[in-house]
Amino acid sequence: MKRRDKLTAVYCRVAQPDDFATHMQKVHMRQFAESQGYNGVVYYLDNGYSGLSFERPAFLKMQKDIQAGKIQRVIVNSLSRIGRDCFKVHSWLKETQRMGIEILSLDGSHMALRLFG
Repeated sequence: MKRRDKLTAVYCRVAQPDDFATHMQKVHMRQFAESQGYNGVVYYLDNGYSGLSFERPAFLKMQKDIQAGKIQRVIVNSLSRIGRDCFKVHSWLKETQRMGIEILSLDGSHMALRLFG
């Protein structure tokens, strides 16, 4: 798969089931992706899953797609959406960096912190 054909992953997570919160994360990141001209956006939503565990259905699916070479970049609202264990998050970031995946973490003003890429 050519780099330009790869997908942009948008990952949303909230610990307590809250359709509105996940929807707002999705809207916020979709607007950012569109403003950057990112095509092929795919959404991974874990609604009601703690960030203390990395055994979350959508996160695992995203990880599988990353391993399969389908994903070019991952956009998250904040790094806390990836997880609450800073050591596990750091390990995940290093792993994705080695794979050439761009990680973007947004703040409330649609500014992106480009972590890797």
